[in-house]
Amino acid sequence: MKADLTRDTFDPKKHFSQVLVQQGRVQLDAELNEQNALGLRRDETSATDIVGDCGGPADSAAFGMSAIVGQPGNFILSAGRYYVEGIQCEVEQPVEYLKQPDLLGLTALSAGNYLIYLDVWKRHLTFLDDPSLLETALGGVDTTTRVKTIWQVRTLPVTGALDCIGNYTNFTDKTKVSTILMQAETKAVANANDPCQVAEGSGYKSLENQLYRVEIHSVNSLGKAELWKWSRENASIEVSLKAIDPALKRLTVSSLGRDKDKLGIRKGDFVEVINDTIELSGGNGDLIEVEDVDQGDFTITLKEIPAVIDLTKHPRVRRWEGMAQVRVNTWLPLEAGVEVKFSAIDVARPGDFWQIPARTSAPGSQAGTIEWPRTVPGTADALLPRGVLHHTCRLGFITVSTVAPTFIDCRCLWPSLSGVPRLFYLSGDGQEVMPRIALNKLPQPLIVGIANSQCAKGARNVRFTVITGTGQVSAVGIAPAAATVTISINSAGEARCDFHLDRVNFSQQVYVELLDAHGQAIRPALTYNASLSVAHEVAYNPGNCRGLAGKNTVQDAISTLASTARVCAIGGDGQDGLLNDVLTLPLRVAVLSTCGPVEKATLIFKTDKLAQGSFSDKETGPFSPQIDVLTNAAGIATVFWKLPKSSHLKTFEAIAEVKDFVGHLPEGPHEVFFTANLRSNNRADEDSGAIHIIAVNFLEKGKLPISNPSIGSPLITNGFFRINEIANPILISLDGPLEATSISSTSNHDKILPNPVCFLTAEIPWPFLRSDFIDTEDLHLDNSIIGFRPMLLRADTKFEAEVRDDIISLPHRISIEIFSDTLKFLRAILGAMKNRKLAEKILIRLIIKGNFIWRETSADQLEAKDGGPAGWLDGDSWRVNQSQSPSAMQSHIDQGSVSGDRRRGGDFEMFFWLVGGDMIP
Repeated sequence: MKADLTRDTFDPKKHFSQVLVQQGRVQLDAELNEQNALGLRRDETSATDIVGDCGGPADSAAFGMSAIVGQPGNFILSAGRYYVEGIQCEVEQPVEYLKQPDLLGLTALSAGNYLIYLDVWKRHLTFLDDPSLLETALGGVDTTTRVKTIWQVRTLPVTGALDCIGNYTNFTDKTKVSTILMQAETKAVANANDPCQVAEGSGYKSLENQLYRVEIHSVNSLGKAELWKWSRENASIEVSLKAIDPALKRLTVSSLGRDKDKLGIRKGDFVEVINDTIELSGGNGDLIEVEDVDQGDFTITLKEIPAVIDLTKHPRVRRWEGMAQVRVNTWLPLEAGVEVKFSAIDVARPGDFWQIPARTSAPGSQAGTIEWPRTVPGTADALLPRGVLHHTCRLGFITVSTVAPTFIDCRCLWPSLSGVPRLFYLSGDGQEVMPRIALNKLPQPLIVGIANSQCAKGARNVRFTVITGTGQVSAVGIAPAAATVTISINSAGEARCDFHLDRVNFSQQVYVELLDAHGQAIRPALTYNASLSVAHEVAYNPGNCRGLAGKNTVQDAISTLASTARVCAIGGDGQDGLLNDVLTLPLRVAVLSTCGPVEKATLIFKTDKLAQGSFSDKETGPFSPQIDVLTNAAGIATVFWKLPKSSHLKTFEAIAEVKDFVGHLPEGPHEVFFTANLRSNNRADEDSGAIHIIAVNFLEKGKLPISNPSIGSPLITNGFFRINEIANPILISLDGPLEATSISSTSNHDKILPNPVCFLTAEIPWPFLRSDFIDTEDLHLDNSIIGFRPMLLRADTKFEAEVRDDIISLPHRISIEIFSDTLKFLRAILGAMKNRKLAEKILIRLIIKGNFIWRETSADQLEAKDGGPAGWLDGDSWRVNQSQSPSAMQSHIDQGSVSGDRRRGGDFEMFFWLVGGDMIP
């Protein structure tokens, strides 16, 4: 305490219990202060022994937390009392976190999780802090000072689980106690010419009795002490700050001290400029040397100007005699032979202090001394700071979001002796109900009671909350509406609640809490259990049914029958591949049941002979003739099949057998089969039997195509073309010859139908033609278009074999030329669409049926294949990105390469738009 004291004689290690006043003796402040300290320690230690480190009364505990509507980063602290290490903290009325009386400058919390804790310490106040301490009847005399209990609710951001007893590093670091040690000693000071100093050779050499105060001024970022300061008057020389003139570095104060020589502020002193904000935050003020003082106008001129000080927060100027850098294990001088040594720089706080009573020589002796304990004679003890002592405890957690904050209460509460707020079970636990509807009320209500409810202060409420299942609770006889309800205790000390179970969860629970007068839950709570009357609680005897052995409830038997598993192949069958190649698609097998996919079923992939190939669960291997694979969450097992290095076979077979159905009853066969076909290494090789489409173009009439298969305008999928463009032949270039009989010519104009394996269709709006409306009169249709009717277009289809001479080398090709009458019809349709104000475009589809077009065969091939075709058109086509070049987009062909998917047969299909007017983008 920075009071004007003779000394502080209280030492708990002496175990004093009382101060006795003797007659005729001098009475000093130290004796009365020690008696008060003895009583205060007894009260606080007794409270700690009874309450524990932290606690409060259940009926009136302070620091309960609740939300403020519209302020997610702020909250309300409830009124009441709470004890921290025996110190009583009292909140007279609810207060907002941001408006605490003794913690200034707080801002709203941002989104996140925070630990909320209480910081309690003692603050010394003088009449400068509270003018009511002056006795006006005596002319405003300064008599005594006060010690105030400061409580501050602080927050720290935390991560991880929110646990009331969890370890949080930033909280541990923030609440570390000071461990810095200091020694004090005297030594001879050579200054025989100073009349105010006793002769050389004595200990303390001043002619005045003093109470020196040594205090840590600042610490670094690691919590280590940096600067220390000292005062010979226990830092009690303090005056009010009235104004600051930054330009002149001048302070205007209420006075310069009680006298200008001893207790006043003088040139060469150091002053610390502080206010309530700095002191309540545990910080320090600017410590600046005095350049000059003016006794007439009460001004102090400093060598530097202090930082901005809020003049509304009781600004003050405190005198210090000196300051210096903290150095370890080095004796540092104060004055008059007194010196100190910091023996360790561990954890320190600004404001940590030590007091050194210094006394002049006694009668008959020249030796002055300081009062400092010496456990070992001749060696000063290293002591911890006397203060300021901070006491902390956790209050709980807050989770701040953009909506409303949520809280976890970590306070320790105790009941009053006369009104124990404790719940008792009365009735309603363990009931059952049939799950007939969405919410099913139990036959009897849940009933709880509270002992001595008539002794409790204020109304008592009980909160019922559904914690298992999705049921709802309500007051007795009221329709359910929520998962929680609060009900008042009646005159009989009971609270009753109806529980409505959902029809899904067999076992359901309600959590019952007693609430204090502030709405905070009091532990312990009760839990009520209820269940549905369902099949899995009805016994079943499987008898001799092996598939249902061990299924002893009706639910188990039904579930087993419903979950019978079956195996099926879902991908990878019928592929073509080369010897020693991994097939393009993996083999995929599904194990399924009525209840869904079967996960972790074990399948064995194998072949009857090694010449059939090998398997791996990775495309890159390693491969083996047999492999076990588990099904995934979708019930699918996947392996890659590698064909053998050499074989006389043209077709290969693999087997997938289910080894373990993981508890499911199998239905049907346990295995599925896959086949693969051997193909040539060269896709264009005669042995492969496949022909592929390599380009599709328009060719202007009268021009002879050259060897480039992309000659002419490309026919682009989803492209826009006019009548005059599609009047040109469409040339479909191939990489091999076709059997001419597989594409019958339609050059004979008497034929009504176009070629059945290579044709164009146009999708005409319907109803559109006059005949369409005659047919639809009974349907009462208006003039709107409700769909499209596909029309096969008459066209001349030819196959041209490769022609070679010295200049020309043409690939095999199919040409399609639309008849002129058909073109006239399409032009008329576009004109009619324009007249009806419809978009002038008709969708045209080009389709080539690959499974009906085969390759030209030689006599040798026909003999080897018993007269069968050498192969079919592999015409599978692929959509490509419109952002690619025309050569890549044309013909529906994948990235400009040939068509096909390396399987036998396959239809080629692409589409484009026939447009009129300005429809081309």
